[in-house]
Amino acid sequence: MNPQLVQFLSACKEQLDYYESLEKTYGYCKQSIFLWLIFTALKIVLFSPILASFTLWCLEFIYIGEAIQSLFGREPCMYAFMSLFAVVILMLSIKKRIDNKRTIKDIKKIFSSPEYYSFYQQASSVLGEKYCTAHACGRFLEYISSGRCADLMMAKNIYEQELAQERLEQAIRDRISADLAAEQQEQREKASRRAAEEQMRQNEYQRQLNMNR
Repeated sequence: MNPQLVQFLSACKEQLDYYESLEKTYGYCKQSIFLWLIFTALKIVLFSPILASFTLWCLEFIYIGEAIQSLFGREPCMYAFMSLFAVVILMLSIKKRIDNKRTIKDIKKIFSSPEYYSFYQQASSVLGEKYCTAHACGRFLEYISSGRCADLMMAKNIYEQELAQERLEQAIRDRISADLAAEQQEQREKASRRAAEEQMRQNEYQRQLNMNR
């Protein structure tokens, strides 16, 4: 086992995990204005009536709700609370979008920093650009630290063999799932045809009975 290589791979995997988590966060935060408007409107429509009804129900236990409703009427109170919660939901959604915009800006700054370029160049020069992922780096670290191989070339060969094996197994599982789904669909169609044929026989039998009467 090469201690220096293990140390490098361990540090490299930690950094790659960090950068890949930033990429996921970026994808989560990057939402178009159109989708944001739709989701915000849905939240307002769905949650405002529920929160308003729950608030009035809670206020009735301390007799404030009954006094308010007797003074203004239940329907105006309901609309007032719905409007209040709609404004609250809208403000929270706006705050979250602003926070997401700030997060996106910070992530872009990290990925355009000299530290990131320096790390990526060093990692790609050792691992190869194709293998600059946390998954590949983690596998290499596992192979070398466990003694399965002594260098990166052997680790890459084992990694490619395992990937090919995983793809083959996944293709077999997909094929089996597709065959099972097709078989189940065929059985449902056969059962449906048998039921239709049985219904036709019963109808014909009933028709013969009616003619003989």
